[in-house]
Amino acid sequence: MPLARIVGEALAMVDEGGPNALTMRGLAKRLPTGLAVLYRAVADRGELVELIIDEVLSQADITDLQNQAAAAGGAAWADAVQDAAVRLFATLAAHPGVAVLLAEHVPTGPNALAVRESALQLLLAAGFTHADAARTYATVSRMVIGFAAQLQAESLAEPEHTRTAFDNLDPALFPATHEATDVLANVRIKDEFQYALELLITGLAAHRTATAPTTR
Repeated sequence: MPLARIVGEALAMVDEGGPNALTMRGLAKRLPTGLAVLYRAVADRGELVELIIDEVLSQADITDLQNQAAAAGGAAWADAVQDAAVRLFATLAAHPGVAVLLAEHVPTGPNALAVRESALQLLLAAGFTHADAARTYATVSRMVIGFAAQLQAESLAEPEHTRTAFDNLDPALFPATHEATDVLANVRIKDEFQYALELLITGLAAHRTATAPTTR
């Protein structure tokens, strides 16, 4: 059986039922085939998860951003990093179950390596040290994954239940929560992600300026 079909069906299981829905036995029944056939294609569920993650990351191509930033000059790094984060978030938003898996695995597949290398090269070209480039990549990646992993839960949430719970609080005991109820009850994860990303880019720009070597 083609490996691409196995990976595709496994990804569909995660998309439909979340990461816990993916089992080797369940996948064999879905295909349908025998467990022995699956284990000839992949060593175990862990290897299958790596393949699923890499398949999804193949949809988040950011290599062109590196070239755009280089052509525009060093000042374009912030826009390129923001665009890369937005692209990755959009990709994971289509597969929130995979975002949960990414929170538990360090991806090392060919597409993951390509995404990581492009991001690091972009930051190095902008003047970041290797250490700061690595930390920046890790921080942005974890933020993207963390927000995307919550999208599945948000789709099942009941905003009106949250709003009612906040409205029923005693404003004398919870004055700040009472005043912020409209925002707390209505803000969406996508909007929170964009807000957090803008704050992070602003902080990175300030850090880069503060740590830039001085010329004499």
